[in-house]
Amino acid sequence: MSMVRKCPECGGMNLWFNTDKGEVICRDCGLVVEDKLVD
Repeated sequence: MSMVRKCPECGGMNLWFNTDKGEVICRDCGLVVEDKLVD
């Protein structure tokens, strides 16, 4: 799995890594970019 660096929806680079839910969320548009990430 490759780490996403920008949002595919809006192109924003303001991504938030939610470790509790295992998600990467775009703070610009709210899209869940990746989910079910495992540490």
